[in-house]
Amino acid sequence: MNDWLARLSDDWPERHPPLRGDFATDAKGVRQWLSQLPLANPAATSRQLLDALMVMNRTRLEAQQRLEALELLRGPVLQVIGTIDRLVLLETFPLPPAKLQQARAAQDFEREMGLGYVQALHDFCAPAGKVPFLKGKPVALVTVRALQHYGNLLAKAYTLYHTPPQGVWLRLHDIYAAAVALRLDDKAVADPSLGGAELTARHAYAHALLLALSNPYRYTQREMTDVFALTRALAPYCQISPGRSAGGGFAVLTDRDQGVGYVPEERRLAEAGLLSFDPHPVQQMVEGHVRLLPPGADLLSFRLKGGPSVQARRVVVERLMRSWAGSAERGHARLPAGHQLDTVVGLHGLHYVLAGNQDFDAFLRRVRGQAVSQSDRDLATSWLSQSSELKPVVQRAQVLDQSLGGYRLVWDKADLARAKVGELVGLTPAAADAEHDEERDWMVGVIRWIRIDDADSVDAGIELLARRAQPVGIASFEPTGPVRAAMRGVLLLDQDNGHAMTVLAPHPFDRHASELELTRPADPLDWEARASVARLGDVTVVDASNAYQRVLIGRAPTAQELADSAAVEEAEEAERADGTTG
Repeated sequence: MNDWLARLSDDWPERHPPLRGDFATDAKGVRQWLSQLPLANPAATSRQLLDALMVMNRTRLEAQQRLEALELLRGPVLQVIGTIDRLVLLETFPLPPAKLQQARAAQDFEREMGLGYVQALHDFCAPAGKVPFLKGKPVALVTVRALQHYGNLLAKAYTLYHTPPQGVWLRLHDIYAAAVALRLDDKAVADPSLGGAELTARHAYAHALLLALSNPYRYTQREMTDVFALTRALAPYCQISPGRSAGGGFAVLTDRDQGVGYVPEERRLAEAGLLSFDPHPVQQMVEGHVRLLPPGADLLSFRLKGGPSVQARRVVVERLMRSWAGSAERGHARLPAGHQLDTVVGLHGLHYVLAGNQDFDAFLRRVRGQAVSQSDRDLATSWLSQSSELKPVVQRAQVLDQSLGGYRLVWDKADLARAKVGELVGLTPAAADAEHDEERDWMVGVIRWIRIDDADSVDAGIELLARRAQPVGIASFEPTGPVRAAMRGVLLLDQDNGHAMTVLAPHPFDRHASELELTRPADPLDWEARASVARLGDVTVVDASNAYQRVLIGRAPTAQELADSAAVEEAEEAERADGTTG
């Protein structure tokens, strides 16, 4: 028996002959069964479909019959998965138990579909490891489908910021090895779920590798949907070859349960005897598309053969290409580390610790009492709605490596209820007594990527925004003139980016504000500074993420900042149109 054929059947559930009363797997029986599904009850439909797949994957069936049944079930299954994806979209992680159960159900569907197609591939080619006479098309079909569904299973894990399920990468490597051995890796098959687009095994495998090389853990759930579609359209231009390619290429260790590496520290260049994955042809093709853009145009379009086009903004595509560049994307050298930091997640917690462990009410009263000039209005009622606050949890993190630009951290079984890409993080050297209340110096960072393993440990990349910061109160003005209630904000200090001040404000802050009232405490490192309540103009609000906004005081935003703001606004409009909530 061929090695790849033996590996395909590793870890299968025990299969038995069809029993009376089992799910009918002939084409006529499947169609009749599907017509009786309770479509008005999505939960019941989902449960029955998954049960049917699990029964099939534990039953000995003729390969062609299994393929026909899977193709009939695939459409309804993809509809159920799409519904689940919309339900968990834009949730904060960890997910609530009910949402987590739904997300795991989507993964179960992808796993069972992938297993079914792998069983068909094995049974078509066993025991000789060859394509049966006139069966090249169905064998190519089950190969591509198996790679697609296991690739989708990886994407489902990425969307939950979770590490890949055990064994999935090995399964992908083995299926692709089978396609190469059978000389079917470049045979195209159509996918009705993609508008009839044609895919090959090489394309589907390259898609899984290119998506991993893009570090999917750095994207929000809504961004991941677009990145998944875009990398699928670009994957055919990648090169997969034995050994090291002319462009260098990244090593794919096909005997290990891993891909090409999600961050540069996990990647290595391909060498002799290893499989090489080279994204450079994709970069060259995309750069050519960018050069052909007419002046003022920002939208790029790519198309799967035979399928619909996929559009993406230039800034998104360029962000992907920086990920594919590997270690060259680093602006600063990475240094190993082993020390610990205390952290808080979210603007609320960051403001609390910067204020010396004071809630917002106490902070405003203290600073306004110290200010030389008071506001003309009654100050006592403007922030009463924020006076009852929970003390944020300070969590200990281990630093894996660091640079001038940030940290790579691990939280051990952290209950990071608000942790997500784009969320703010406060960082400070670990204290000997975690319960002490003395003021500490906190740095400000933002989560750029996040990954959760099976033990619920959280591995995250943190970009450092400022090594010093101040808590402030920030308020916009009504169109008629009165000042609105103050909100918490964080003023970044020691910034050298061409403007007077940058304040991080809550997402509900008025994005159309052109002036604001800033309540600022004295800076202990500036002997001339005093607490103040000042009315400031020349204000521009730029969306930074779904977690906070960047308020610029003293200059116009850059083109990049305006592009980021437009991207966030587009995402929010799409979210409202879909009826989803964050």
